[in-house]
Amino acid sequence: MGNDQGTGYAVLDLRMGEAEKDIRELRDDLRNHINQNDDEHKKMQASIAESNLMVREINFSTKQAATDINEMKQNSKESTDRIEKKLEALGAKTDKESGWRAIIMDMIKIIFLLIGFIATGKWIL
Repeated sequence: MGNDQGTGYAVLDLRMGEAEKDIRELRDDLRNHINQNDDEHKKMQASIAESNLMVREINFSTKQAATDINEMKQNSKESTDRIEKKLEALGAKTDKESGWRAIIMDMIKIIFLLIGFIATGKWIL
């Protein structure tokens, strides 16, 4: 056989060196890939946390708006009730001052006015 033992070992060493180089490159690529995945995973976690925070803020805003609307409804109802009571009281007062009673009160006022003019002498020009 024409192969020398030194040449065979040299070829094996060369192939082993290439295989080790390929393994190192694969190891480095794997590390880079793992680091890149970790970075993407951290970004996704941050995005999820931000989304959760936004959802909580929206829920809080919705609850606050519902509370405000309920308060506005309650205030509106109370105001309407007060206005209705005032209108009823005004209507009752108006009813008392209308009709024969109002006519009699107006006549009494005119009589007192005439008596006042006569008593002071202002009716003579």
